[in-house]
Amino acid sequence: MVPRCQRGGEQGTGAFGHLPPADGAYWFLLLVQAAITQRGEPNLLRARFATSQGSLPLWQIAENAFNSIEADKTTGLVAVGGTPEDARVDWVFADHVQKAGFCLMPSLLRLQAAQILANLFSAIDDAVRARDYQSIAERIRASLVSTFYVPLGQVNGQDTGLLLSATRRGRKEDVWASAYALVLQALPSDIGNAVARHLDQLYKAGGLTLQGYVRALPPSGSYGGYWEATTDAPDEGENGGYWGFPVGWLAVAIAQTDRPAAIQILQQYTDSLEKELSSGAPWEWRSGKAAFGSRCLLSVACPAESVLEALTGSLAN
Repeated sequence: MVPRCQRGGEQGTGAFGHLPPADGAYWFLLLVQAAITQRGEPNLLRARFATSQGSLPLWQIAENAFNSIEADKTTGLVAVGGTPEDARVDWVFADHVQKAGFCLMPSLLRLQAAQILANLFSAIDDAVRARDYQSIAERIRASLVSTFYVPLGQVNGQDTGLLLSATRRGRKEDVWASAYALVLQALPSDIGNAVARHLDQLYKAGGLTLQGYVRALPPSGSYGGYWEATTDAPDEGENGGYWGFPVGWLAVAIAQTDRPAAIQILQQYTDSLEKELSSGAPWEWRSGKAAFGSRCLLSVACPAESVLEALTGSLAN
């Protein structure tokens, strides 16, 4: 999908606000972590880099990035919308969707980023900052269930439940973010298992995946179907299209309670990639009629990383 970007002062109508998506700064912190891990040099955090604010140590740049996205002081969660000044998309793969209220995906990314900073500061013996960011991570973790979780009752004597994408506009079940919450082990084990069972049920009911590619919302139901405010037509793009990048997240999430089903998802996806490799796979996303965004590296790299990190346990650290 080609980003709908404008240059200079031509920043569109403001339908999605004029602020950057509420996730980019957190992905930057994953890059910082990757660079330090790859080099095996925690003290890289103290190295200085030229910025528009002058020469700054990397730890200060990382803190500035983390603090560039405003969050609720009580819960630590990220909110969007409310007023035209606050409007923004909550994350890059929902950039054609209008949401408002607390939002799940950027809050999960903020949790992950806070944990990254806590670990990095601990590695350079900055106990005060490490403790501060660990506290932020714990505050977010403690707020997720009360804010986003909807219990759905029991199936075969076991609890099931879903996670909402946003608390006001966009109050739909967020399959991608739900799976990512389980990848991060962000939920209490009983709630995580309930969400995993529900995702497994959605998968087995049909319509959630297409040749392994994954829909953002369940195909039907009061919390599924289509977004109420989006520029994408039904069954297109982010509004019912099937995407490659979250395949690994869904497989890892479902494996929590049903490993054979998780393996089946990955097998369907790899079979599809192999079959369509000569015609353009991996695709960024597909519908029931066509596929879009050929040779999309993210549709391979993200699933592979998710599965490998789950196997090694590195996402839990």
